[in-house]
Amino acid sequence: MVRIDLIKLTDDIASCSYFPENNQEWGDGIVTINRKTGEITIEKKDDCGTGFYIGHVIPYLMEHAKQGDYKKSVILAWY
Repeated sequence: MVRIDLIKLTDDIASCSYFPENNQEWGDGIVTINRKTGEITIEKKDDCGTGFYIGHVIPYLMEHAKQGDYKKSVILAWY
């Protein structure tokens, strides 16, 4: 699972921090999407050392980019 917290939302961008396993001790990552172009920018990688968690964050950002209906905080879980 991964917790995603909205940092900034404008007409142009959505920026979120994410916490693998909802664990702040592991360090957060920060990802931004340009809502007009869909371009993803990884501002900061989490401290887990894998791309596993960000692989769930990016589709979430992309899915909500057009509508801008990001929640202030959300937990994504999978199995």
